[in-house]
Amino acid sequence: MNKFLKLIIFAVLILAILIIEPFRMEPPTPEVTVNGKEIPTTQGSYCWHGIIISQCVDFIHTTPLDMAKEHNPTLVSRQEKIGIDFHKEPLSGT
Repeated sequence: MNKFLKLIIFAVLILAILIIEPFRMEPPTPEVTVNGKEIPTTQGSYCWHGIIISQCVDFIHTTPLDMAKEHNPTLVSRQEKIGIDFHKEPLSGT
């Protein structure tokens, strides 16, 4: 009975994740790294189309420099590779 209860709980958790994820209200935030060091990102304006609700959010930034004011600059050499990882890959063409 104990194994059965664990299996039921596991199935309910997986089902909850699959149900809740499509109802996100904003785009996923990418994890940006250089040489294993995480680089902070800033959310810009976006339109997001969910299953139930679609919305457009406008963040007012006069320039890209204004948008990045809240973070200290990260120096990256020309030959360094910048890694961009989404926990869930975006759809092609989006």
